Amino acid sequence: MGLIDTKTLTRGLIAWMRREGLAPTRTRLVKFLYLADLQHARYKGGETLTTWRWYTGPFGPVAVEALQLFDQGVREGWLRQWAVGGDDEAESDRRAVGYDLPEQDESLHEAMPPLLGKVREWMKRYGDSTPNLLRFVYGDTEPMQNVREGEVLNFSRARPLGPGPAVQSAPLPRKQVKRLDDLVARLRAEYSAARAASAGFADGPRDAAYLEGVPTDDDLPSGEFIITFPRSGDE
Repeated sequence: MGLIDTKTLTRGLIAWMRREGLAPTRTRLVKFLYLADLQHARYKGGETLTTWRWYTGPFGPVAVEALQLFDQGVREGWLRQWAVGGDDEAESDRRAVGYDLPEQDESLHEAMPPLLGKVREWMKRYGDSTPNLLRFVYGDTEPMQNVREGEVLNFSRARPLGPGPAVQSAPLPRKQVKRLDDLVARLRAEYSAARAASAGFADGPRDAAYLEGVPTDDDLPSGEFIITFPRSGDE
């Protein structure tokens, strides 16, 4: 399968969630497995880690293979299932079902590919709220955009994350240039007045080191800079 097998990936995500103090519910765990596949696909030409067939379900992306893996983990003992809510069959759809590790395994943290560090960031941001996690998955992941329920997700649409496009600053209008010139002139006048007022004030030795550090009227900032002014009503 590549960098990491699905069993280790699943257990590693649970270990991360527990370290962040999050409950590894089945819904959340499925979504983070999806995000792991998405993050890998973004930088590996659309190739996923799990190679599962993801489709859109009532609660976002889901893969039958993920649910089968959970059942396998419980049968084999490397996952422990828990449930909160109604115990009888009539209330089974109202229970929160999740999974844990039978015991802590620190090696799982080292086994997780560095590329999945972004998944852990998402886990910290959205992992304590299933509604927020679902909103993120629906609104901010490429395979989930403009799809219908039951549709197979296309990870070749995934694109690497990066900085936004550079914003070119427009030249300052003449009015703002004039205001900038007036501001600089006023500051220079205030500075000159302050120097004149303190000319006779004896505040210590005025040796060569002191005189070297005193700014002159020509000591203005160099390089390019922009000062913007608030519009009327913004103040």
